[in-house]
Amino acid sequence: MGRILVTGAAKSGYGEAITRRLIADGHDVMGVYDHADASLATRLFSEYGAKLTMEAIDLADRTALIAFLDKSDTYHPLFREFVAAALKRKNDGNTQKAR
Repeated sequence: MGRILVTGAAKSGYGEAITRRLIADGHDVMGVYDHADASLATRLFSEYGAKLTMEAIDLADRTALIAFLDKSDTYHPLFREFVAAALKRKNDGNTQKAR
């Protein structure tokens, strides 16, 4: 199976659930997380080891994001991408873009 990039991979809720599911389904996951989510990123990495690569990236920093994507394309070609960084659950159970 291919390597999948998950932005917000260590975000409690959707990001964490997506990351866990993809690994359970046999994918290698390259996770991008916000510095505020470092403790969950560390816990996920300790649970999954070689199936999960985690890196703290500020997605608003275009230069850092481009450098990360260039590096990942060189060493680990990507199969798919999930963007979980901008999702949050509304009280009614629907999703919306985070502000």
